[in-house]
Parts: sequence; structure tokens; C-alpha cells
Amino acid sequence: MHVTIEKPTPFDRSIQWKLHHAYWAQRGVDAWSSGEVPWLSTSNFPTARQHAQLFHAVVADLEARGALAPGDLVWLLEGGCGNGRFAANFLRALELLDPALLERTRYLISDYSEKNLGEVVDQPHVAPWIARGVMVPALYDMNDPQRVRLRDGGTLTHALAFFVSSYVSCVLPMKHIQKRADGSWHELLVEIRADVDRPEGATERFISDLVADATRYNLLKNLELHFDWGEVDLDALFDHGSHADVVRAIVGDAEEATVGYPYGFFDFLRELQPLMLEGGVVLTNDYGSVSRDRIEGRFERRPQMYGNSLAQDINFTVYDGLPPVLGWEVLRTASELDSVHAAAVCAHGFGPAARALFATHYHQRRPSDDLLDYNAAARTYIQKKEYTRALRFYLRCVDLDPDDPELRYNAGSTALDAALYAVAIEHLERGYALDVEKRFDFDFQLGRAYSLAGRHDDALAWYRESHARSEHPVTLTNMGVLHAYHGRYATAHSCYARAIELDPHYERARDRLLRLKEMVWEDAVKGFVGAPIVPEDAAPRDEGAAS
Repeated sequence: MHVTIEKPTPFDRSIQWKLHHAYWAQRGVDAWSSGEVPWLSTSNFPTARQHAQLFHAVVADLEARGALAPGDLVWLLEGGCGNGRFAANFLRALELLDPALLERTRYLISDYSEKNLGEVVDQPHVAPWIARGVMVPALYDMNDPQRVRLRDGGTLTHALAFFVSSYVSCVLPMKHIQKRADGSWHELLVEIRADVDRPEGATERFISDLVADATRYNLLKNLELHFDWGEVDLDALFDHGSHADVVRAIVGDAEEATVGYPYGFFDFLRELQPLMLEGGVVLTNDYGSVSRDRIEGRFERRPQMYGNSLAQDINFTVYDGLPPVLGWEVLRTASELDSVHAAAVCAHGFGPAARALFATHYHQRRPSDDLLDYNAAARTYIQKKEYTRALRFYLRCVDLDPDDPELRYNAGSTALDAALYAVAIEHLERGYALDVEKRFDFDFQLGRAYSLAGRHDDALAWYRESHARSEHPVTLTNMGVLHAYHGRYATAHSCYARAIELDPHYERARDRLLRLKEMVWEDAVKGFVGAPIVPEDAAPRDEGAAS
């Protein structure tokens, strides 16, 4: 039965958000490892290095103004740690930039989902930093900004020098507000309909069933959403009076405008200040846009869905409304060419080092975009089977992040396709050493590389490692080919037979088995050439005339 499960409701109070929060509570690290939620553009090493450089500059400013003494512990907090890769990359970059500062840094890696935090701290790229005492796990809900719960039961006793978040402001509830030419203000409303089995009491059961299993495939996309605009009194719309003034400052003299206003994140910024050192900085990265013309006019705003979570693009011009109303200083990126955008906020004004670094490192083309663009170019050339050109782009990626095993894997695999076996071996062996999580089958690719390079014993050793990790008909067949080439026919036969047992439809193994039979026969009859048709010790026998 098709029923309305939610009447027109302000978007930020819709039951979609209940499902959104349930998804994050239940999904854990799989949200990123499955590919449902993006992370590379904000968590890659060039991005983390850039933010580590800003952190380094902020610390210098804090010491110059006396808020920190040289040698003091320096605390920073990441809100919403995702899969933990940003944190690990940030600390790796900081160690390269300033090892002494790293040793006195305490990086609070936090999440509001206990499940996600529990899974992240056990990840191989995170655990060593925790063991060193540099990274400190904490439960932190940005809806409760002044409460930080250290996972070991302790409490935060130091003020923060730095707060950083990625893809967080876009996943906190926001209001979508529209100003019209007649001076009226309107708010985005959503009505939700769905098919339910039984009408009586079905709506409540339907919603509770959704919340109980919020990770099911396409849960949000299967709901029927209807959007509309309802007129509102802007001054009565928010709990905090400054929000209406900030919205007016954002809209300015535009006759009509449509603004996604992240009041939840701005409330967080305000309430976080008691935890910050004077001169401490809040940095956020998000997707969206940066130009004013993207908010002018009347248009529809719809959320994007990652997995069963909601995400809304942020127009970074909203940050321009904070300085005239709250007196805070804001530095933000302004190029629409950036894949993600950044805004830094300092309630007491930036120091010269941070201001100069933002101008040089954030307003020019960002290195993370080079990484993303080179990656995309490499994949495009692979599709065209232009492997040498693809390899050149992957090698540029490796230059930007030499310790990423996935980049090494891609470079090595592409070098194989380009028949550059020495290059393949170099990057695959380095990637194998870096891949402590064993996410990639370097063993198999190294088997291929050494086989193609003519080093068969090395190839077999790597194939055996790959086979020990996961039995696969391709690996077995490749091993069989090498054994057959060196005359170990019985072993080759066992490899092919097992490959066919695993996949009866694997034609290459069947073809190789037939070829093996031919090789065995050919080898067996080599000594038959020149043998007498009738052996001397055999008595002749007359079989009689043909009938």
C-alpha cells in the first residue's frame, strides 16, 4: 500500500536524518572500504601534507603570541575520522616536516560512532601511531562540542590548537533557505512516501524497521521524496539569533537567492571555542562550490546520497557571512577548479605564518588535485590500451605519494602491460613492503613480472605466496605453465587439474592440460626415431590374409 510516512517537514528535521545517523552507527569502516562513501580526495597524502603544513604554521603563530610555549604538548582534534587514512597521512607528513613537533603533538582521532572508531583504531595504518602515543582515540559528537571522551576513559585536559574535519559540514543537518524578489523567505520541505504492507500502525513499524537495518542496499533511494518550499519568518527560524543575520550577510543585495545554510556546523564552531587556544584554528574540507553566482536565483536543492547517508554540497560563500556578524577571520579557497574546497576559521584572527601559508598553499592549484587528475588520466589511457602513457601518469602519482601501496600496485601492473618488466618489479616489490594490510595481490603480479622477465624460480616463489593467500585457477594455471616448461609434467598436471576443479569452465586450464598431454607424448616418443619396425628379438607372426 502506497502511503505518506512523513508529511511535508523542514528538510533538516526529516526522518531521513534518523536513517542517516543510524547508517553511520551501524556501517563502520565498511562505508569507505566498500566504496559507498568517497574518501580519497580529502584523505590522500598530498592533502594531508598541505594541512600538516598549515598546522605547523599555526603552532608557530601560537608560540609567537604566547598561547603555547616551545616544548608544550600540542593538541589537535579531527572530528569524524572516516577510515583513519587522513590521520595516518597527516602524521606521516608531519614527521617528515618537523619530527620534533610530531613528538609533542597529540592527535585526537575521533568519531561519534563507537563502531566506526573501534574498527578504525585496529587498522594497520592507524595502530602504530596509537602505540607511539602520538594518536589518541576519542568519542566525539559534534552536536555536543565541549565533551570529548577519550577512549581509554580519560578526559581532555589541554586546549586545542587545531581542529580539522573532512566531509563533515556537508553531513550535518542544514536548512535550505530561499529569498524571493518580494522579500519573503522560504524553507525547503520534504514529504516522504513509501509502499508498506499493512495500513494500521504500518508507518511506525516501517520506520522502526528501516532504522533497525539502516545499512540495507539503497534504503534512502527507495523512498519517494517530494520537495516543496514553505514560507517562513527568517528571524524565528533558528534557536540562535545570529543565524538570521549571517544568512542576510550571505545573501547580501541579491534580489533572489537559494542557500544551503549549515547552521549545525556554525553552531559547532561557536560552541567549540571554549576548547580552543586563543588563536587556535578550525579547518574544514568539503565538496561543493565557491562562487557567489551559485547561490543567486531560485533553484532546487537536493541532497546527494552516499550509501544510506545524506550529503549536501557546501557553497563556501556561506563562510563570508561569519566575519561581519561574529567578527571571526575566515580564509577560504576560491577556485572552482578545486575538487574539494577548504575554509579555515580563527575567532581571534590568524597569525602571519598561517595567513601566508594559506595564501601560497591553498590559493594555488592544490597538489591533491594533481594526484586525482593523474589517476584519472592513467585510467583513461588504460581503457585505450595506451599503457606506456598510463604508466607515466601513475609514476607522477607515485612521486606525489611514494608510500601508497595502491599507487605502487597500479604502476607495477600497468608496467607489466607496457612490457617494462624491470619497472614493474621495482614498484611491485616496494608496494608489497608497504602493503601491511595485504589489501592487494602483489604476490600474483610479482609472479607475472618475474615470469615475463624470464626469472622462473622467483616467479614460482611469488605465485606460491599468492596461492597460499587465496587458491585461484589463474594462479594455478600460471604455475602449471612454468612447471611444464621445465619438464615437471606431473606437477604441472596437478596444477591444471586443480584449476579445473576450482573452475570447470576455465578454458585456459583445459587448453593447457591438452597441451601438456601433447608435450608428454612428444617427450616420450623422442627416442623412438630410427627404431626398427620389427624388433630383432620378436618372432614373426603370420596373421593370415585379409578377408
